[in-house]
Amino acid sequence: MLSVSTQIKIMQLNCKYVSASEAGDYFQVLFEKERDNDKEYFLIQRQFEFPDGGRCYIETQGEDYIGHYKIRKSTISPKRFYVKIQRQQNSDITINFNTSTKNYNEIKRVLKIMLPNIIEE
Repeated sequence: MLSVSTQIKIMQLNCKYVSASEAGDYFQVLFEKERDNDKEYFLIQRQFEFPDGGRCYIETQGEDYIGHYKIRKSTISPKRFYVKIQRQQNSDITINFNTSTKNYNEIKRVLKIMLPNIIEE
């Protein structure tokens, strides 16, 4: 279930599926509540082919979050991904997920490429 609070500025999403991919200089991690369901998801992408000013592209069903953002803070653990994007409102995003150890290690590897300052909890 997606919940967004404008008072605390947090988006929280619980996902059953998470995948990481890369193609050349392009990297992404996709969190989904249901596989191949565009109703509840969170996508974070970054490309290194052209200068990007350190910005990641974020897409979700919550249109208020779609866009290119600098990341102020990010953390990863085997059950949770947290990211704080650089903007005034709706800046905190928490994704809770379950995955295998092998898949988690791949997700963590790709996120560390996109977000070199990510903290592992």
